[in-house]
Amino acid sequence: MIDDGLPFGGSWTWELVPMGTGTGVTLTEDGFTRNPVYRAMGLVFFRPTESIARYLRALATALGEEAEPVVR
Repeated sequence: MIDDGLPFGGSWTWELVPMGTGTGVTLTEDGFTRNPVYRAMGLVFFRPTESIARYLRALATALGEEAEPVVR
């Protein structure tokens, strides 16, 4: 995400690995929050990995699969 006007930014790195008849997906976020108030609110009120987990569940659904992401 490249936009200096936003209070946050970063990137997602995808890793696709063959697994049996399917594909394993690892999604790694390298992100930052510029504003310390947003950073504190994020730590208190939000799970930092929720957007990735939601995205991966939606990806599985779009492919006709069910998945529960493992967060590390």
